[in-house]
Amino acid sequence: MYEMTPQQRAAFERMDDREQRFALKIISGASGAEAIKAGWPDAKGAGIRATTVRHRPKVRAFLTEMQCTLIDDAIMSRNEAMERLTKIARATITDVVDIKEINWGTPEAPDLQTTWHLRNDSDALETVSELKAGPAGPQIKLHDPLKAIKQMAEMSGWNANINVDVNQGGLLEGEVIDVKELSNDALHELVMLQYAGPTDTQE
Repeated sequence: MYEMTPQQRAAFERMDDREQRFALKIISGASGAEAIKAGWPDAKGAGIRATTVRHRPKVRAFLTEMQCTLIDDAIMSRNEAMERLTKIARATITDVVDIKEINWGTPEAPDLQTTWHLRNDSDALETVSELKAGPAGPQIKLHDPLKAIKQMAEMSGWNANINVDVNQGGLLEGEVIDVKELSNDALHELVMLQYAGPTDTQE
C-alpha cells in the first residue's frame, strides 16, 4: 500500500468516509461508475453521481495531491537519467556478450569454432541499441558512448566557460569553447584531459 505524504494524509482526512472510499478506488484505477459503488452502493446514475462527487472541493483536492505523486513517479528523475547515461558511456561489447573459442579437433589438427551468447544482465542489455543474428554471427550495436558523455556534459554544466589551449592541450585563460560545439573526437580528448589532470613532460 502506498504511504501518503503528510499533505496527502491531511487532504485524505478532510473527506468523509464515503468520499474516502470513492477516492481510493479512483486512484487504484477504477472507473467513476465503479468507484461510486464503494461509497454509494445503491446510487442510481452512477456515472453522473461519480462526476459530481469527483468535483467536490475536498475530493478534488485529494485527487490533485495524489495525481502530482503519480506524475512524479512516472517521470524519470535527473539522477536516473545520469545513471543510465553513465552505463552507456562506460559499456563495452564484452559487458554484453560472452565470446568463447571451442576446439572441436585436436591440438595437432585444431578445428576452432567461436561461440557467443548474450549475458543475462538487464543493466548491460540497456546499453544495446540494435541486435541482429545471422549466419555470420551476431551484429550488436551499442548506444554511442560519446553522445552519452556529451549529454552528461550538458546536464552537468561541464560546458560552462571551459578554457582550453587547443595548441598545448592545457588550460588557457581567456579562451572559451562550448562543449556542445566540439566533435566527438575533441570531446573525448577533452574528457580524458579533465580526468588525467596536468602532466609534467619535462625530464
